[in-house]
Amino acid sequence: MVKPPLTIGQAKQGNKNCFNRNKTDSKTNWGKTGLGAETVFFLLIECVSSSFTNWSQLELGHQLLEYKILSDPNLLQLCQNDKACPLNPKNFVKRCLGIEEDCRFENSYSSSSVKCSLLAGDQGRTLEDKKLEFWNQADFGLLKPLYSSLSSICESSNREQSTLECSSNFRYCHGKNVFVDLSNLKKSSSKRYRNDVILKGQIGGSCETFDELGIRSRLKELSYLQSWGHEFKNFETYPTFVLNSSNCDVVFDKKTIVMKLDAAINMYHHFCDFINLFLSQFLSGDFSRDVDLIWWDTYSEGYVDDIFGIMWSVFSKFKPIELIDLDGKKVCFRDVTFPLLARQRFGLYYNMPLIAGCSGSWIFKLFHEHVIHRLNIAQKGPTEETRITFIQRKTRFRQIENWKEIRDALNGLPSVRVRVVNFDGNVSFLDQMRIVHNTDILMGIHGSGLTHLLFLPEWAVLFELYNCGDVSCYKDLSMLRGISYITMDSRYSIPQGKGVHPQSNQPHPKFDNYKLNPTKTLELIEGAVKYVKRHPLYVQERRRKRRRDASEL
Repeated sequence: MVKPPLTIGQAKQGNKNCFNRNKTDSKTNWGKTGLGAETVFFLLIECVSSSFTNWSQLELGHQLLEYKILSDPNLLQLCQNDKACPLNPKNFVKRCLGIEEDCRFENSYSSSSVKCSLLAGDQGRTLEDKKLEFWNQADFGLLKPLYSSLSSICESSNREQSTLECSSNFRYCHGKNVFVDLSNLKKSSSKRYRNDVILKGQIGGSCETFDELGIRSRLKELSYLQSWGHEFKNFETYPTFVLNSSNCDVVFDKKTIVMKLDAAINMYHHFCDFINLFLSQFLSGDFSRDVDLIWWDTYSEGYVDDIFGIMWSVFSKFKPIELIDLDGKKVCFRDVTFPLLARQRFGLYYNMPLIAGCSGSWIFKLFHEHVIHRLNIAQKGPTEETRITFIQRKTRFRQIENWKEIRDALNGLPSVRVRVVNFDGNVSFLDQMRIVHNTDILMGIHGSGLTHLLFLPEWAVLFELYNCGDVSCYKDLSMLRGISYITMDSRYSIPQGKGVHPQSNQPHPKFDNYKLNPTKTLELIEGAVKYVKRHPLYVQERRRKRRRDASEL
């Protein structure tokens, strides 16, 4: 007798009910496969059919909802015929994303987001030239070559057989009815970042047409966090393969996303995972949380995400599944996506080139809105006082030794409220995001905590007290997000030691502590306060808040 496979995420028939594995409730944790420190309650979707009356089931913020409705003819028709649709189709302006063949920048969503200015070295360039370059470097124009390169490696006309479509260099793939044999994982002795988990023939399906040359042409970027090349170079077709209990130990019936991951302890690097996953959803066209997630981490003890684990609930309402928990199994997928990874060549946003003088990627604006919306983080301001959040590190290096003096000086400014925070394990990431989203000026020395700038309001300022020689990192991230950035150089951030790298024994500014020049710090803060209060969106939101407050009296 054949042992039936373990089936994950299998749907029931009839009455629009879905069987949801490990449904999220008020006690669900999202750290190590959900065993972390965060807790949050989510209203869950049982099933979203082609007709529904509750538009909130899509769980999309205003801008992404507009894009989704306009790009889906069925949703557009529903919206046009439904008075409850939150958007008025008569107000829609047809725009393109950037991946469409005939999409020009001036007709794209990004055209209202990207801002550029001419700099001294821009001789011969126009503002339009710079905007187009920024769009192609750091916005949806970046996706167009990937989208255009998508082609089939495995094709079948029979729904029970397999399909596999991948971009150039295996940066992104989507497959149906495919299997992965994990007998070579051997988790008890497995190391992190292995490229040899899948051997020849241990990944494949049943293809009517199989493009073996297409595999060999995609093997130019073979690095763990750059592509899926090491895995898909071993893809083969098996005419007799059928996705059933005879061929599979584990079956994922639900749509599944398989993720390789960057360092979970560093917000800057880990959020490259999240934003590239978000970007991949525009290639698949699917933003539903009714998906399974697999953490493709080859380390014997798995992947621990205690700090930022709540972020996975933005993408799935189920606990992530560890690769090591599938050790030795032949795993089959009905519908699986292998998304863009964190360290692609010239990808978002690690080590990417960025044209000077431009800001406001629509990708980053949508990501900001999407995360804030799905985590239900409220903006309680703007308030009468300018809200300053001062990140004070408690690590060995890069501490501000005179932080109390700076805090007291800032508190002496009119209509300013200063909050000093240490974003350690005692403050949940959800609470960190609530604090930052209700901040007008975020200040701190160079460090991954400044990645919080992604969730500052539109009118905010990031004040990197000293960049420690890493000039572009958070300046560029601020430009991508579209917020103002200021900093001080070493004349005003005075090192207190010799700043020696502990491994190389060479001078290094990241391995020192600093004192700030109070006069210069206050001068820059005063300028930042003026910028915030004059920002058009700040002024607009202040007026709205006054009207709301008055109506509640």
